[in-house]
Amino acid sequence: MTIWRRGSNVEGYRIAGHALARREGEEFDLVCAAVSSIAYTALYGLQEYLGIQLQRKRIKDGLMEVVLPQDLPEKTRLQADAILEAMLLGLTAVAESYPRHVKVETKEV
Repeated sequence: MTIWRRGSNVEGYRIAGHALARREGEEFDLVCAAVSSIAYTALYGLQEYLGIQLQRKRIKDGLMEVVLPQDLPEKTRLQADAILEAMLLGLTAVAESYPRHVKVETKEV
């Protein structure tokens, strides 16, 4: 997954692929479910709680891209940062627990 930053602000994220961590006999991939749950919670926080109209939102099997608009009011920007930094903490924890299946990369935009 890639986190896009501009300075200290998270501008968006892209999660692509599947974790492929499902063990034999399990019905679902726990790692993939954890990443998806964290990413969707952040998305819903941005859209539903803060009411942000995203600059870009692409979701399909194995792909989620979310990009914030550049013109957010300062208060909304701070709230969005809190949601996205919390998301990043969760995703980083998953990546540390399952380093063969999840990688977090940060890019400056």
